[in-house]
Amino acid sequence: MLIDNLEQKVFQFVAENWPEARADHRFRGWVKIIEKVDPEGKNGWAFEGRFLKSGTVEMEDGRYVLLVKTTNGSRRYRDSWYSVVILEPDGSLTWTGITTDDHPGWALRIRDRLLALVQEVQGGEGPARPAWFPEDVWGRLDMKTKTAVAKAAEGGDK
Repeated sequence: MLIDNLEQKVFQFVAENWPEARADHRFRGWVKIIEKVDPEGKNGWAFEGRFLKSGTVEMEDGRYVLLVKTTNGSRRYRDSWYSVVILEPDGSLTWTGITTDDHPGWALRIRDRLLALVQEVQGGEGPARPAWFPEDVWGRLDMKTKTAVAKAAEGGDK
């Protein structure tokens, strides 16, 4: 699907849903299409994906999780904000309510919720259960623990 000025539409959508985080044109914001979240990541590098280009973009049909950074304020005193939006297959946007400021630890504050959202949108239940791991226990684990167990299993550890 072709979408005209998607980046600007996303910035406007964020401003409508979270006025405090409206984008100021003097500062460069960005929109990142999140494809994977590292459950061990402690900063912005935990969010893997590609940045959305300005102008008209062509997207394959599907749902996308977008991490949005906006900045506003004065040149001397500015604030940055992070919010998460879903791009629906019809081109509409959905507000997730996942937001934070840019104070230290911003990525940690949204990482686990973003991980769960990406897995939901991608239709996955997370990592596969190792054959030796009890099924009844696996169902009670959180996503971070499941990921750690699956990584250990890949390395041969039990």
